[in-house]
Amino acid sequence: MISVTAAGVLVAYCLYTVSPDTIALHGTDKLVYTIPFVLYGMFRYLYLLHERGGDGDPAQEVVGDWHIIASGTAWLATTLVLLRG
Repeated sequence: MISVTAAGVLVAYCLYTVSPDTIALHGTDKLVYTIPFVLYGMFRYLYLLHERGGDGDPAQEVVGDWHIIASGTAWLATTLVLLRG
């Protein structure tokens, strides 16, 4: 179930970035360039979840893994640059 949910979240985010409403709201069509950071962060979290058997605290996994922190930071920086545009 978690893989199906993760795929749904990724598809929803991708559709959000290319939506005409989103483009009009933010004034840029370049948010699509943030997708790789979201994809990597999700894949990293799923990797950690399956590698450790899924018995950990999700919040601890997110704040304790430098790959996820780097991905989130890169996403935020890219998004801010694109929105300032």
